[in-house]
Amino acid sequence: MTIMSHKEIYRYENPPIKEILWEIKVESGENWDWTIPGLFYSKIKEKYPKKRQVNLFEMQIKLPRDKIQAPLPIASNKSISKMMFLNDDENFFIQIVPNLISCNQIKPYTHWNDFKNEVLSIFEKYIDLVKVKSIKKMTLRYIDLINIPKIDFKFTDYFNYYIHFPDEIPEFDMTRVFINSILSFKDANGNLNLTLSSAPSKNDVYSFILDWEYFIEDFQGIQLSDISKWGDEAHEYIRKLFESLLTNKTKKLFGEKIYVTD
Repeated sequence: MTIMSHKEIYRYENPPIKEILWEIKVESGENWDWTIPGLFYSKIKEKYPKKRQVNLFEMQIKLPRDKIQAPLPIASNKSISKMMFLNDDENFFIQIVPNLISCNQIKPYTHWNDFKNEVLSIFEKYIDLVKVKSIKKMTLRYIDLINIPKIDFKFTDYFNYYIHFPDEIPEFDMTRVFINSILSFKDANGNLNLTLSSAPSKNDVYSFILDWEYFIEDFQGIQLSDISKWGDEAHEYIRKLFESLLTNKTKKLFGEKIYVTD
């Protein structure tokens, strides 16, 4: 796949991005140590001074070995902690649980290279600290919120991604949807989990969420250059699908394209 050149990097004046995140799940050469978040914080605290601990509930289901059909599973549950490190504006934050790190950015979002370079800097500090043996899963995810005026709304005027209905069905307007697909591209290093769903709407607009989750399992390579290359490829696939699945009428809602020189 050909990665776009710098002159092709762009964003819209009013991009619909609600959130972008990049996550890696790793296998470490050493057991997880809860001193790791503290050591990691010491490396990033100048840019991410705020920290929070969130308690999560984890359940493990175990089936009895001596019964083929168990009426009820045996459940054991435990509490785990998630550490969050945030910048002063709280629009960029890092989340850590054992053997998993994600970087999340909400508005304002500038463009891909800004986000990528910041995330790679964070991943480098994390990988060195936890002595990563392999990457079990990597995910790049965009969540877009698209608001469309209700006046003369017709779903197929705005989206090229929809369910086909037979001609025999009486004429109707489709304003609430949930469509999910997983795409495996023949020449790609990953898969795309794509969801289009309705969101709570205001009086004058219909709102839709487009969730683009590009992921790969058992990623081959742990070098920062490998991760960076995969990120560019994942971003390019999401960008191409974004441009293809939305009509020009929808893209006009986002304003003009602003090309970026990096």
